[in-house]
Amino acid sequence: AKSRNVLRIGLPSLGSPLWGDDLCCRDNPAHGHALTTFLYGLRAVLRSSLSVAVLTIPSHLIQNRAVMGNITRLCDNAIALESFKGSDRETNPLYKDYHGLLHVRQVPRLNCLLTELPDHKDLAFKLKRKQFTIERLHLPPDLSETVSRVSRGELAGAAATGTSCGSSGNKHLDF
Repeated sequence: AKSRNVLRIGLPSLGSPLWGDDLCCRDNPAHGHALTTFLYGLRAVLRSSLSVAVLTIPSHLIQNRAVMGNITRLCDNAIALESFKGSDRETNPLYKDYHGLLHVRQVPRLNCLLTELPDHKDLAFKLKRKQFTIERLHLPPDLSETVSRVSRGELAGAAATGTSCGSSGNKHLDF
């Protein structure tokens, strides 16, 4: 009996100029298919072994959106991190507790042909000293001085006049 170990592979900044590829430098690179061919081969090797690969791709450098679409489709999971550093969202009070947004681009397809993205698309992340926390982004409560809703007394008065939905003066309808 041969013992098999799990192998974890990490490839940082794949497709960047450090890899010697012109993918991020031009709109129509000479070897535009080289990265997708490599990912297709890597995916085939990973399927037949006890291995996991984590890739980071600087999507802000790759100018060709078709290549980025192909890369996303070749991955099992795809997420994008958007930092607030240097943007107008950094000073926005809505995002004061968070450091950036997390966008889910693709989730794995397990024994099915189609995948469904999660309903909650507004995910934000916080960075603490040794903790990376992902949370749902919630709007803060409205603490304004003016009330924008109509009170029940005004609704009952409108129902008594017989003008709401053809009712005959029923005070208990408030819609």
